[in-house]
Amino acid sequence: MAPRKVPIIIGVGEVKNPSRRTEDAIEPLHLMLKAIREAVSDTCASVAPAIISSIDSVKVVASSTWPYKDLPGLVCEGLGIKPSHTAYSELTGSSPVQLIDDTARMIVNEQIEVGVVVGGEAMASCLFARSSQRELHLRENVALMVVFS
Repeated sequence: MAPRKVPIIIGVGEVKNPSRRTEDAIEPLHLMLKAIREAVSDTCASVAPAIISSIDSVKVVASSTWPYKDLPGLVCEGLGIKPSHTAYSELTGSSPVQLIDDTARMIVNEQIEVGVVVGGEAMASCLFARSSQRELHLRENVALMVVFS
């Protein structure tokens, strides 16, 4: 009997924007890209480019703070990859764990070799923009004025 593939988490990355200034706001896409690169470097910096080029699945946890038309596509573009599978979760509390489970299952079933699950929010930036009544500028020259009631 052939050995089964066993999913292993090979890297973890976390990025936090410590600035409290709206002009230093970092949109979720850029936080996600930094976190992926940090996670890949967590494995071994010398093989990071090979790992990134091997990614064949990108799953993104839904962003509630920043509107995107195709966030998984933007993550792939930012990494310079064209994976065979991308997914964008629903906005639920269990989405991150579900995406990790789905990715592991795809590895076991030999549908993919390397998968990325990533999420990112800019809630602090949005709250600071609201408190200072300033706009945050998004991709494609769209401005977001944050209003919470």
